[in-house]
Amino acid sequence: MQHRTHDGIPEREVPATKARQGRWGAQVFTVLAVSLALLGLVWLAVEFYGQAIDTSSTTTEPGAATQPQATEPPAGEPTPESTP
Repeated sequence: MQHRTHDGIPEREVPATKARQGRWGAQVFTVLAVSLALLGLVWLAVEFYGQAIDTSSTTTEPGAATQPQATEPPAGEPTPESTP
């Protein structure tokens, strides 16, 4: 006995391989590969642009010291080593 759907049409048995919605073809792979490549190019462009507009890095002159110089406290004030 066949079951009937809500509109009166009898159900049919469909094999699992035919019931699938679609297959992974060359077109799907091509779209995925191209979109991934374009994403990589956009990412690189944004990275280069971000480095180009970065204002936090300053250039130092060739003879400038690269380490901060130690400052001594004013005369008469205790240093952290001399406090009890």
